[in-house]
Amino acid sequence: MEENILSPDQEKQVEIAARLFALYDLYWMNHWQASGISFFGDHDFFKEAYELTQGQLDSFMERFAFADNTNTNVFLSYVMNKKTYFEYYFMLQNGDVWSSLLDSEIALNVFIDDLILNAKDKLSQGSINLLADISDKRESLIYKIKRRMFKDRVANRKAHKVSVEYSFFPIVYSESKDPKKYKAYVQFQGIPVHVEFMAGEKRRGHDMLYSYGEIPNTEGFDGDCLDVYLGNNLDSLIVVVIHQNNPDTGEYDEDKVMLGFDSVEEALKAYGNQYSSKEGFFGGYTEVSTSTFWRWVTEGRYNKKQMGSR
Repeated sequence: MEENILSPDQEKQVEIAARLFALYDLYWMNHWQASGISFFGDHDFFKEAYELTQGQLDSFMERFAFADNTNTNVFLSYVMNKKTYFEYYFMLQNGDVWSSLLDSEIALNVFIDDLILNAKDKLSQGSINLLADISDKRESLIYKIKRRMFKDRVANRKAHKVSVEYSFFPIVYSESKDPKKYKAYVQFQGIPVHVEFMAGEKRRGHDMLYSYGEIPNTEGFDGDCLDVYLGNNLDSLIVVVIHQNNPDTGEYDEDKVMLGFDSVEEALKAYGNQYSSKEGFFGGYTEVSTSTFWRWVTEGRYNKKQMGSR
């Protein structure tokens, strides 16, 4: 490798480090510039965000910038140049700070997920675990940013006497590529879903309150593809996996994945509504971030034992 040249994987690492560094500065600055009726909540959030980002940046740089095969000086130089670019780009937006932060956070996680997916054979398990932990905690910030934006939207709609929509982005059903096997197709944040029954249809004599289908190319405990119930929020940050029992034996039987619900409570309520006439099915649940679940599905790492241990 030439002295001043980074490998493609190192370029991605530079991208992640620079974005973390820029976000740290942005959160730190906004922490001191918070104002208005939401001052206290915003002030505390920005403090939480920059402290989290500082810790993640330190951990990331210690692992990647000072790796044995890395020219540290070149790596740091690239990081600082890109950091300056990201901050300049952010200032040029001249829009709502929350929207800009949201775009920046989502872009960061896209790069992290891409590095995990495409360089996992070259990374140590410790590096993969660190990246996954950073991504999961960024998801928490994304969720809080969206909730903050949502409050502004609700207030604005109420002020103008417009009805409030509670989903950020509704789930879009595309035409089925194989109508004999399933009714529609949904792309849920990179997770493909084949919809077998639409909400309102009957399945085994029961009305389906929510659209129901499966995630192709997966295998659940019962040997079939993972079953999915769909809510109506394409932008949901959580996945709730219901561990379903056989009511006759009381033993674990399979999982039902709840996608597109705003909260754990909403997902559990939806499952309860669908199974309100039956008893003995519910055997607990596991909550994971959508990005983590996506990695488990795309990397073929999904299993009941793992779900229960996370």
